[in-house]
Amino acid sequence: MIGGKWKENMNMEGMNKMINPNLLKLAGRTGNKDLSEDTSKEESITVNTQDNIEIKGIGKFQYIPSINLYVSDNKILHGNNWYKCHEELNKQELLMLTIPEFIHYIKYLKQNPNSNNTKILDDILTVRSPWRAEWLDAKFDRNNITYNKINNNKLEEVTETLEECLMEDKLPGIDLEYWLNNHTNQGLPLKNTPKGKLYYYHTRNDTVAWFDAFSVRAGLDCGGGPDGSDSDLGVRAARLVGKKS
Repeated sequence: MIGGKWKENMNMEGMNKMINPNLLKLAGRTGNKDLSEDTSKEESITVNTQDNIEIKGIGKFQYIPSINLYVSDNKILHGNNWYKCHEELNKQELLMLTIPEFIHYIKYLKQNPNSNNTKILDDILTVRSPWRAEWLDAKFDRNNITYNKINNNKLEEVTETLEECLMEDKLPGIDLEYWLNNHTNQGLPLKNTPKGKLYYYHTRNDTVAWFDAFSVRAGLDCGGGPDGSDSDLGVRAARLVGKKS
């Protein structure tokens, strides 16, 4: 269980190389010639369209141009804590979304409405039962934030001083649209973020971030511990463009 807080409040509120024609398409778009050579391990990836890939066991990933990442339509690894999710994603050469990447993902879904994207937005944002939650790649320690930053299409863990941001809980709330369009470089709400219905728990020492929604509220929580787990809490996998499986 996640530190008790959210659940307590719920009552209230792996051959020889072969040419894969699908990967040739992806190689053409990304400029990565290596992608045209497939191995048995890579056969789990199917290119559906220019902007989608599918990974066996996970499902469809949509290409999000503003962050140059493929992001899964589905959440996985439910019932695992924040550390274990990172560990399992790393084994599959996948990654967890940072807060800013998550913001870009939500904005992409909103700007590209269709039945699939509407369904994903409903899962993320709608205030309804059951509880749905997903880990985000941000760990807080006093006045610092640690996350995985993409540099030359590779991940590197960085620790930065927290930029000036909203450092008090808003229950409720902050304005969702304002936060999506006006936030720190690290994705946190600005001090002057207008009031709204989106719940916000500010950063504490030795906490991490997740986003959740249930029958009483939806919110960004930066005040929970990394060791908790719950069957309704998972992670939305992302994949670097041109990354071989």
